[in-house]
Amino acid sequence: MSWATSGLPWSDMTPDFAIGYALAADHPRRVTRVALAEVPGPPGALPSPPLFVPDALNNRLWHIPFNRVDNELTVQLVRGREDVFFGNEFDIQDGGRRLPAYARRYYIRLFARSRSALRGSFEFYPEWGAMLAQNRQRAKQPLEMPVLGIGGASSWGAAVAKAMQPLASDVHTAVIPGRGIGWPSRPQERWWHLSASSWRHTAAPSRSSA
Repeated sequence: MSWATSGLPWSDMTPDFAIGYALAADHPRRVTRVALAEVPGPPGALPSPPLFVPDALNNRLWHIPFNRVDNELTVQLVRGREDVFFGNEFDIQDGGRRLPAYARRYYIRLFARSRSALRGSFEFYPEWGAMLAQNRQRAKQPLEMPVLGIGGASSWGAAVAKAMQPLASDVHTAVIPGRGIGWPSRPQERWWHLSASSWRHTAAPSRSSA
């Protein structure tokens, strides 16, 4: 039983930001509050960045068009070089707070354990085009439940909440000091404490049963 169908808050981080937004938009009577982290807005619901962007931004976004290319091609290019590909992502997205070597080895080993495991890590991206079209439609109806946008200060920071402002009527902001993408690896109870404290003075709208 998911949080969405139980009428509980929904919290999501990249790449599941898009899934959390879709659940909140498609099932507004079931999602009472939604916390969305690490991404400056759901792809397609807002204007996309241009193809050619400044170097620093390109370094953080290039993996999206790369991963959207024919899925088997990405597997062929990365297979056997998982430490290079994913290691580079860790370096770019960590916000200057390097993940310990043992943790990097653990995650990279999971991707490298088989061809199917590596292929699975790319499966989200071939559907990007469909998601863009769906989110353009979802954006026509702003979210009415409270929305908490969470970003690491060394990554997207307050831009996560700012991007949601045209898409929701009740947006709140939380910025995590000294963190890049991936900061929610902290214990789960501290993650929930963050959401609860950010919403302390916010009541979820009442819902009739779906």
